[in-house]
Amino acid sequence: MTRWTTEQVLQLAPDAASARAAKPLASAAKWQLRETDGNALWGLCKGSGSNPYQTRVDLAEPAFKCSCPSRKFPCKHALALMLLHAEQPAGFGQNTPLPWVQEWLDSRAERASRQAARAEKTSAPDPQAQAKRAARRESRVEQGVAELQRWLGDRMREGLAELPGKSYDFWTTLAARMVDAQAPGLAGRVNGLASLVGRGEDWSGRCLSALGEMHLITRAWSRLDAQPEDLQAEIRGLLGEPRSREAVLAGEPVIDCWAVLAASLTEDGSLFTQRVWLRGMGSGRFALLLNFAHQTQRASLPAGYLPPRMLAGSLYFYPGVAPLRALAGELEFAGELPELPGQTVLAATTDYREALRRQPLLGIWPMTLAGVRVSHRERRFWLSDDAHQLPVHPAFRDWRLLALSGGEPVNIFGLWDGETLFPRGVLADGRYMALMEGGDGRLG
Repeated sequence: MTRWTTEQVLQLAPDAASARAAKPLASAAKWQLRETDGNALWGLCKGSGSNPYQTRVDLAEPAFKCSCPSRKFPCKHALALMLLHAEQPAGFGQNTPLPWVQEWLDSRAERASRQAARAEKTSAPDPQAQAKRAARRESRVEQGVAELQRWLGDRMREGLAELPGKSYDFWTTLAARMVDAQAPGLAGRVNGLASLVGRGEDWSGRCLSALGEMHLITRAWSRLDAQPEDLQAEIRGLLGEPRSREAVLAGEPVIDCWAVLAASLTEDGSLFTQRVWLRGMGSGRFALLLNFAHQTQRASLPAGYLPPRMLAGSLYFYPGVAPLRALAGELEFAGELPELPGQTVLAATTDYREALRRQPLLGIWPMTLAGVRVSHRERRFWLSDDAHQLPVHPAFRDWRLLALSGGEPVNIFGLWDGETLFPRGVLADGRYMALMEGGDGRLG
């Protein structure tokens, strides 16, 4: 049986109002029926009408359905039923699903079967057509890279002092050209550079660093054939070249027991992006899962990635020198995180420097630190062990980190950008708690 804790259930709520509304309903007195077969929950919740609301929950995915008129997903009744099961599992009768529950479960299974059948029937793409498309894309990227190189040269000749006076169109036009050249990764860097201009005391230094990275990428593309195969994959990924799921899943899986350390959901226009950070408990390897959905299909995003769950099974990593992004294979619930192994500050930063040596455009890097104390001074948090200390990102404002540590050593998972760490979770008194979202940087 898949078990959900109260904290994990509340994280499924679409908003804070739904979570608040569900709590009063998580009472046995509110339900005329509450049963389970170990894989699903169902119940009848008293509502304002004469008929109770029929609520069903598939625990594995999870998935939800309720006869109430709410447009929120999951609704407060589904959340309440899961909360009640998390807090009072003995109050649920063991039974086979009722007809209205079984009908829903059957329809889900039938839909999944149809999708699998369609995937099997999908014919293999024409190799010649694929080659032609790849050649056309390569030519467009080549033109886009050449244009960006000229643009970078102009910036160096004019100097950075001219940048704050540039119009909005100055940036958006170049970014649009990179998109047209099928190099969306470069478009994102142009937009990122625009967001740095004139902001903060050291904006010019950060802009110069961003310009240097863009120059390094364009130079690497110009000498792509001379690079090792794994570095070629990294460079193509930095430019935004898509890689099919099929190609990634054709690689060798990494089988481990994966701890869910952090999960976040961000919205950019009409696109939702889900980021999940995992750590292999046996291999010590980190992984980042990225899932995307249009705002009309937000419910299609997987809901089972909640800290501190453990998932046993396989991941498939995208190729690269220091690969982090991965696709999920077959994963099954394997309990709660029992511990969070970590390193000293020196060992963790040494590993980062080694990865940076192999991949100079690394972006952010996940770390788990062991036995660090938390302090707050100079208007920011600091993490220190017996020999070294790290500054915490100035945007981090989750005071629970200081409260949970209480001056004692704790283990922390965070994202390092080369200068500061953004904590995403802490293990204190044998319990792991996720911290504020953010800090995902350029990997997102």
